[in-house]
Order: sequence, then C-alpha cells, then structure tokens
Amino acid sequence: MRKTSSSKNESKSFKQSFLKNWKSVASVIDRILPKPKQVVLADGTKVDPPRSTSIYVSIILLIIILYFVNITEFNIILLFKNFTNIFEFTSRIFKPDFSYYPEVILKVIETIRMALLGTFVGAIASLPVAYFISANLHKDTKVAMFFINIVKASLSLLRTFPMLVYAQIILLLFAAGSGPLTGTIAVSIFTFSILTKMLYEYIETLDLGAFEAIESTGVTKLKAFTTAILPEIISVYYSYSLYCFDINIRHSTILGYVGAGGIGVILKRTLQSDNYEQSGMILLVVFVAILSIEAVSKAIRRRLA
Repeated sequence: MRKTSSSKNESKSFKQSFLKNWKSVASVIDRILPKPKQVVLADGTKVDPPRSTSIYVSIILLIIILYFVNITEFNIILLFKNFTNIFEFTSRIFKPDFSYYPEVILKVIETIRMALLGTFVGAIASLPVAYFISANLHKDTKVAMFFINIVKASLSLLRTFPMLVYAQIILLLFAAGSGPLTGTIAVSIFTFSILTKMLYEYIETLDLGAFEAIESTGVTKLKAFTTAILPEIISVYYSYSLYCFDINIRHSTILGYVGAGGIGVILKRTLQSDNYEQSGMILLVVFVAILSIEAVSKAIRRRLA
C-alpha cells in the first residue's frame, strides 16, 4: 500500500511540475507572439480565437533542427569560411587533361559493359519472377498467396540497399579483387529487384478477361500468360529495362569506389591524388556518354510506346 501511495504521489508531483513548466513556456510564447485579437459576436459574446498550431509546430521543428545541429556538429561559420575553396576546385576541374583520354575511354567502356550486362541479366530474371508473384494470376490458392507475399517482402528488402552496398558485400564474401565481375553482379541484383516490382505491379493492373478465357479452355496458366498477357506487357517490359539501364549507367560510375571496376576506380584515384584536371576529363567523358545513351534510350522507348 505504501508503494502504491508513493507512486501516486510521484505521478501527481510530475504532473504538477509538467503543468507548471508548460505554463511558463506558454507565458513566454504569449510575450513573444501575442494571442489573436478577441472576436465579438453579433450577440455581444466575446470569443478568444485559438492560436494557430503552425506556431507550435514551427517551434518544435526549430528545437529538432537545433538538436540535430548539435549532434552532427554542423558549423555554418566554417562552411562559409571554406566555401571559397570550391572556386579553386572548379577552376581546375573545368580544365580537363585531354592527354588522359585513352585511359578514361577504356574505363568508360568497361562501365558501359558492366551496366549493359548487369541490366540484361537482371531483366531476364525479372520476367518469370514477376509472373509467379503477380497476385491476380495466382489468387486461387492460399499457399500461392503466402509464397507471393514472402517473395514480395524479400524484394522490398533487396531494394532497401543501394548498389554500392551490394558491390561491397560481394567483394567481401564471394569475389574479392574481381572488379568488373563484382560490379556486374551488383547491377544485376539491383536491376532484378527494381524491374520485378515494376513488372508485377503493372501486371496486377491488367484486365484478365482474355487470360481467364484462354485458361478456361484447359491450358496451363503459363500458356495463358504467354498468349494473353505477354504480348500486352512486352513493350512496357523493354521500356522499363531501358529505364533501368539509364539508372545503372549512372550508378556504375561510382562502383569503382569500392573496387568493383569501371570508371569509379580512376575517378577515386585522381580525386584523392589531387589530379583535378584528370578528374575533369573523366567527368566530361562520363557526361557525354550518359547524354548519348540517354538520347538513344529515349528514342527507343518512344518507338516502343
């Protein structure tokens, strides 16, 4: 009984302390931000309009920002103080060393190969998996739906990690020092996880009238799928694959930072060794290559639409 009464007293004192502190905070707010003017109704009744909640939300956000500034040790004075260093960096990086071109072009080609092969492998694997986990095609059995949900959850987990993390894991566990092979595997996993999701979500929005009509004749689901659904999604499948290729080209440029091959290997080396003119040459070639591939990809997707 003593413990119960003691806990009640502690709870009561805490509540009183909280209310007292809140009143003091509210009084400070009232001094800084006056309350809205009192409104007099037609019958003479005086009404005090409530203060806008946006004020309290702004104060809470300000407290959160200050808290994170303290944790991250963000120093805006130091930022402005060292901001002028960017002018030296840009002045050198915009003077590319064209004598470095032969080495750059070889690594750019290697990067494109990694992105192209990884996209191809991931796209090939994504189509059958998208068929098997499309809920509208296999909704007739609870066991199938159970496995579909498990696979979809696994794909969500795969999409959680960026391509760079896959490359690092593969280097540590399976193919240390294999460079481009590691990059290709990382691109394949990333493409598979993204493209499979895009495909099965598209399939689940389709009208299955033709699919069900063909299936009712006694053929298998797979035969009905290839006959009724596949011709309808094939252009979208190619378009999504090209879109993933565009993304993979960009992501592949940084895989070299963990030793997974491609242009990132020499980009990291030139930046760390203060050879910004060579870095400028790398960025120029990568920029031209990405723009060219994107233009070709858009033209193909336009034809497929």
